[in-house]
Amino acid sequence: IDDNRKGNYKYFIPPFLQMCVFIQCLFAVNPDSDKYFGSVTLPLGKVFLKIQAEDNWVKVGVRDTVLINDKIKTLAKSRCEITVRNKMIMRIGEQAIVELRNNPNSVEDVKLEKGKIWVNLFFNRDSMNFNVRTPTSVCAVRGTVYRLNCDPNFTAYRVYEGSIAVTPLDEEGNLILDTTFTVNSGEELILAKDFEEYKRQQQEAFQKYLDEQQFGFEEYARQYDEYFREFQRQEKEAFKQFKSFHIAQEKFDQEKDSESDWVKWNNERDKLLQE
Repeated sequence: IDDNRKGNYKYFIPPFLQMCVFIQCLFAVNPDSDKYFGSVTLPLGKVFLKIQAEDNWVKVGVRDTVLINDKIKTLAKSRCEITVRNKMIMRIGEQAIVELRNNPNSVEDVKLEKGKIWVNLFFNRDSMNFNVRTPTSVCAVRGTVYRLNCDPNFTAYRVYEGSIAVTPLDEEGNLILDTTFTVNSGEELILAKDFEEYKRQQQEAFQKYLDEQQFGFEEYARQYDEYFREFQRQEKEAFKQFKSFHIAQEKFDQEKDSESDWVKWNNERDKLLQE
């Protein structure tokens, strides 16, 4: 190549090869493809994708396609919004791992290993199904808005519109078929495998919150003690032993809930869907 043309040199791709590449790309993003799950509509912070059968995590960008059996991972102070092919919205909070799946009945299905997600089914509410599996339960929904967070020990659900049906899993990860809890709008359901571990987790979470608020030591100690005396009293009353679980189901404080940054952000994003 002439030295004066090196910077402007362009490779020539035969038309036939261009067509092959185009067809492959079209198939990969075609919403009618059996492998298509949805597309990334808003990645914030450090959001990564792991393609099935590959070991590497790659950074996610706007409008990236996500397929069945892919995994999404978010790091600290990161979030991700995915629009599923049936125009459902799923938002993933920080430090979460979500596997995108599709069950034999062609129902959208995800596995949340840890972290939190927000689900909004806002089109065709009467005909859509969406299942979420966590380490402790499976949630089936039809036309609703709700959120959940989980880790290997517990799952907590809060419903804002409609209702969800939650079925616990046994120690082997199988559905306890004779048990399903219906959670309606304004209600919260918490399932904990080990209640003492759950209380310890809540204690750590509250301590982290107080640290972030930078309270003085005396104020910190006072609020810490007050909170946990009240927490232990309420939790003891709310939770009931059920088979191998501790379960609490009750109304949640929607005004206090709306102060959460996670809830505020999701509500703002949901409002955009109605415009």
